Amino acid sequence: MTFRGKAAIPPKQLEEAHCYDTAACLIQSYGQDNALMVTIQVLCEADLKDDAKRIMEETSSHLYTLIKRGQFIIFRALINLSGEDLKRFKDKLVMVTFSGKEAISPEQLEEAHCYDTAACLIQRYKKDDALMLTSQALYEVGLKETAKRLMEETYSYVYSDVKRRQFIMFRTLINLSDEDLKRFKDKLTTLKIRGKTAIPRKQLEEAHCYDTAACLRQSYGEEEALMVTIQVLYEANLKDTAMRLMKETYSDRKIGTIISNLKLGVTLPTKSSTSIHRQGMDCKLCGEVGDSRDGSHGFSSQSKTSNVRFEVKTFSL
Repeated sequence: MTFRGKAAIPPKQLEEAHCYDTAACLIQSYGQDNALMVTIQVLCEADLKDDAKRIMEETSSHLYTLIKRGQFIIFRALINLSGEDLKRFKDKLVMVTFSGKEAISPEQLEEAHCYDTAACLIQRYKKDDALMLTSQALYEVGLKETAKRLMEETYSYVYSDVKRRQFIMFRTLINLSDEDLKRFKDKLTTLKIRGKTAIPRKQLEEAHCYDTAACLRQSYGEEEALMVTIQVLYEANLKDTAMRLMKETYSDRKIGTIISNLKLGVTLPTKSSTSIHRQGMDCKLCGEVGDSRDGSHGFSSQSKTSNVRFEVKTFSL
């Protein structure tokens, strides 16, 4: 068996090898991080799945370097799939493009086992994006529980600070129903902020959740994209989802002003301008609150009832 194109260990090298020498040979041939995944893969293929599961349970993802940690988490998610589900997952990967990048070629994945598939994802899309793309593809082939477990496992420590915000938006969107996601994207294409042109409808029409989150980040920047997402969720009448996103993103002490200005069950403050300071950003919700029937306000959209503007300015810590 080969792994990422490396030649298999010669039979002669293992013929008389005891367990210690076999383990040392694996480390020497593949490196520490890869050797663990290779061992699990081989145990599964030798139908020793209980032993493979025990190693995965014992192998904390913290043992891996940051990049290999992402690969291990993807690998572990894939190796627990049935043969049929893994095939469906790989078939989806070769059909879907992400952020304009070409899909992985069918030839590259046709004979690939779980280790090679995970390594291929990391190589093509890099760690942070590969984790989100794996979740997206799992969702699209109906393996939602596996995708949810993967997202729960990756959130707290795997993502870089930059990608963590995009991941939070991605996870919020992927948990919406198809109908709610369509409403969100429709609303997003009518939103104008501080003179910026709304995201073109054509750009979002066929976009899946990963591309939608990436588009938000690209169009509005890291911090403002989160606030835009909260506002659009609110205006699309997905208030509970907007509330969860705020609680996940901001500390309890800092979100009072946002909740108040978005009319999520808290009395509006008497002042028309309140500042929120978080992670090097000075976010100011300011202006008058529109007397709209659905309570929408905060960003300027095509709705004439909304005349609160949102400003973001950075400052040096």
